[in-house]
Order: sequence, then C-alpha cells, then structure tokens
Amino acid sequence: MKKLSSKGSDLRGNQHYDFTQWLQENIDVLNTALGLNLINVDREQAAGAFSIDLVAEDEGGARVIIENQLEKSNHDHLGKLITYLTAMSARVAIWIVSEPRPEHVAAIAWLNESTDADFYLVKVEAVRIGESPAAPLRRCSR
Repeated sequence: MKKLSSKGSDLRGNQHYDFTQWLQENIDVLNTALGLNLINVDREQAAGAFSIDLVAEDEGGARVIIENQLEKSNHDHLGKLITYLTAMSARVAIWIVSEPRPEHVAAIAWLNESTDADFYLVKVEAVRIGESPAAPLRRCSR
C-alpha cells in the first residue's frame, strides 16, 4: 500500500475540493508514488450524469480516472470508480482514501487479477511541521 500521508481530516480545509485541487496542481506526488507519468489533468469532468474528481492521461495517451474519498473506503465510491472507468473507457483507476477497509483492498486486488484495467488504492495521510498546513503523503496498493 502506498501512502499520500496524517489523517485525511487534516487535509480537508474545504475538504474534498481543496484536496482535489491540490492533487491536480501537484500530480507529480502521485506520479512518484505510483511510478506513473500522468499529464493533462482535468478536474470535475462529466461522465454522463456524474462528475469525476480528476481525469488524466498517461504517457501513452490512455485515460486515467482518480476518485478521492477523504474518509474510510465504502461501496459507494468503489461503484463510482468502476462506473467512471467504464464511462470514460479508461485504462487506469486510482482511488484515494484516508482509511482503506480490508474488503476494499481485497476488491481492488481482485479487479487487478480479473480485468485488463489497472486499479490502485492509495491511502492519503498528512504530515504537519509546527503550525504549517498539513501536507499529504501517500501509500498505495495495487
């Protein structure tokens, strides 16, 4: 499991939006953690009636979707991840959570074994030095 790293709640500010914006602007942090080269990162892209947190491209031009959840992983977000992957004909799905449940870690492992897509589960944490704002670290599993 790779770690984006303290509790997700330390990163919240305006929570989900702030983190998503931060990640869009600092995609190299995720690239380094996962060994990817994501580019052309767009926020809140439509997938039918739904909105994807981030959509990027890998170095080969394949679509990558990123779903952020700054809380314990849940079935709702796992369903979103699969729905967005399908709707965007993406090749890679990245799910960022503050607390991955064992059942969801197992589900991501099964999806990687059973499909042609690449799924990543990233645990986000934050580190704070003194009174500075919290900064994310990361842990990932695939």
